[in-house]
Amino acid sequence: MQGFSITRQRLIDALDGLSEVFSGVSAIPSVSGKPFEKSMADLKVMRRQMSEEVLRVAVVGSIKSGKSTFVNAFFGADFLRRGAGVVTSIVTRIRKGDALSAVLYFKSTGEVNEELSLAMNLFPVGGWQPEGGQPDIRRERDRAELKKALARLDQDSLITGGTRSTEAVLISSFVAGWDRVQNFMGENASTHVFEGDNFAAHKLFVGDENLAVFLKDVCVTLPSPFLEDQVEMADCQGSDSPNPLHLTMIEDYLLKTQVIVYVVSSRTGLRRADIRFLTLLSRMGLCDNIFFVINVDFSEHESLDSLYALLNKAAGEIALIKPAPAVFAFSALYRLFGLVEENLSEKDRARLLQWRADAELSAFSEEEASRFETAFRDRLTRDRAALLLKSHAQRLSFNVANASQWVKIHRDLLSRDKASAADYLAQIQQEGVLMEKAGSMIRQTISGAVAGARNEVANDVDRFFDPRYSRVMTDTWAFVDNHVPEVLKQGLPREEDPADSRPGSISPILYAAFADLKNAVDRHMAENVNPSLVGFVREEEEKIAAVLGRIGQSYQSLVSRTVGRTNAVFDNLGISATVENPMPESLVDVARIKQGRSLALPPLSAAMQYAASIRATAVAVHGFGRMLLAIKRAFGIEEPEDGRMTVKILAKAVARMKKDTKKGLSDRFLDFRENLKFQYFFAIMEAASDALFNDLSDGFRFFAEGMSTTQGLLGETQAIKDQAARDLEAMAQKLAAVDQQVAMVLRSL
Repeated sequence: MQGFSITRQRLIDALDGLSEVFSGVSAIPSVSGKPFEKSMADLKVMRRQMSEEVLRVAVVGSIKSGKSTFVNAFFGADFLRRGAGVVTSIVTRIRKGDALSAVLYFKSTGEVNEELSLAMNLFPVGGWQPEGGQPDIRRERDRAELKKALARLDQDSLITGGTRSTEAVLISSFVAGWDRVQNFMGENASTHVFEGDNFAAHKLFVGDENLAVFLKDVCVTLPSPFLEDQVEMADCQGSDSPNPLHLTMIEDYLLKTQVIVYVVSSRTGLRRADIRFLTLLSRMGLCDNIFFVINVDFSEHESLDSLYALLNKAAGEIALIKPAPAVFAFSALYRLFGLVEENLSEKDRARLLQWRADAELSAFSEEEASRFETAFRDRLTRDRAALLLKSHAQRLSFNVANASQWVKIHRDLLSRDKASAADYLAQIQQEGVLMEKAGSMIRQTISGAVAGARNEVANDVDRFFDPRYSRVMTDTWAFVDNHVPEVLKQGLPREEDPADSRPGSISPILYAAFADLKNAVDRHMAENVNPSLVGFVREEEEKIAAVLGRIGQSYQSLVSRTVGRTNAVFDNLGISATVENPMPESLVDVARIKQGRSLALPPLSAAMQYAASIRATAVAVHGFGRMLLAIKRAFGIEEPEDGRMTVKILAKAVARMKKDTKKGLSDRFLDFRENLKFQYFFAIMEAASDALFNDLSDGFRFFAEGMSTTQGLLGETQAIKDQAARDLEAMAQKLAAVDQQVAMVLRSL
């Protein structure tokens, strides 16, 4: 991948050379540097973007497929914890650095308390109310009360939909992990760096869910020859994690990635969870740049033929979702052991020797690993160049061309006698006035056209989130209405703890129903709503690009006429310069616009914070029903033996929960809809309007600004004119050198 670094450095050298030329214009006597002010600012932004823009690679797959082992094998050492499985609850980002280090980003205590408060929604705490209405993880009493509440819950309450209750796990993790992390925590979010001999200590936080729950982010930096600057690889959670929020976190990261590596274990082959996740990726439009790695477990395959059978089956299944998939098969653990052989334990060294004894299988694995590495690095080099360099190189070339024409005009001006030069300058200034008028008209008409397109996009967004007619919304409401919590399917509920029958307390039965419903709705959001939303966003981005393309094409003709007239004037004046006219393709690059303004889709997880309003009404309904039941019992009216009365009371509470769930979802969708419109789509279109105007007008901006100041050059002494001519000649030579550098870069891309 060294080719990318060389190409990038050439482009940076060209940019710096052009900046030096532009900054020297103001030193030329009686020559205005005004036309170059905006270009200088653009070059600064361009240089920053070339340094900051990152190509992201996500490593995804099911739990225990070997993702962390794959990443370790790729980098040549045991940098990340292997075998963490389901407790890998965050995305671990890896970048190149000067030294081995892991930066852990901790939540603030306020953020922890907010999450704790949301998790306690409908959590049965036996009538206890935290001081001030919100729990504080720092208070010993709060942790003790939560621990007691967890102990009171039986197994049925802690399991929803066959998995542990997300809220119960979160509360348990916060309580269990606090003592070990409190020294890292504060009122503000903080970071802690594990480096040098202490680097491995970061694995304890990433691999232990009681500690990982306190983290917002992890970034590992490695002085690895296998990773270049501006490439980030991420070890993601298992795509089949029982926590739907984990899946949403993966989705949020995948939206920022350019390349995906999907790891499948040869022990299991492609499972239903893999098919479901790959279908999700396809719906999100994320299958274009994806590599499939079948992580071979030597102990599962007696021969190469048995492995081939699995590979052919897996490749065929993948092809149903991603045609012509790039599939590779090798043992990540075998490759890792081979790279760190001298540091292996006796047991692991024995395993390595046993695997090497199977010459056929081990040779196949090494060949496949080499084939993957070649294809993967080629893709990174090509994609990084296209993503991070190509548009910058094109704009540099355009700037060089405009500056070169500006130099030609001023050199022609100095070569004329005073009378001829004055007439020459007057005609150029008149042409500049016409250009300014054309630019003003373009600005106004573009603004009007973009405003119309903005209304169209706004209507599309409103339709997508319409609670009555949108397929996504109506399907979500139907899902909520039709979901039946397991506790309502079980018939006679269990006996309740008397402590949970106090006024305002929450029954474990009610909590189990709530946890079941919320887990199901969260998963529906992650697996159905989010992919549909991302697909919709991509369609709208394509529509915006098409609208900009049409606008650009229509005003390109106006620019072409203006440029053509100006060039005709130059011909009549005997000037060899020509005004450049940009290609219309540069006007529809939404990706460039988003990068330039750092615009990103609102986090998908934002729409999942909908449950805060459920508690009061559900508790009231359930509590009122239990109170009526107690009154009936006091008067000797016993509940039927099959518990129908209790189930009926619970069903009413669940019905209220569902109503509040839909209300909470509706509110969150409304917030997300408005953010999507104003903070994302409208921001893109505003930036696009500016970019469109700049792209259309940059070709003649150099000639519409600063010419009046240049007139003063005609009244200067011959010595000053001669010096200006020499300065312009030097400027022309430097621009020619920069032009060659940029042309070389463009040819390499």
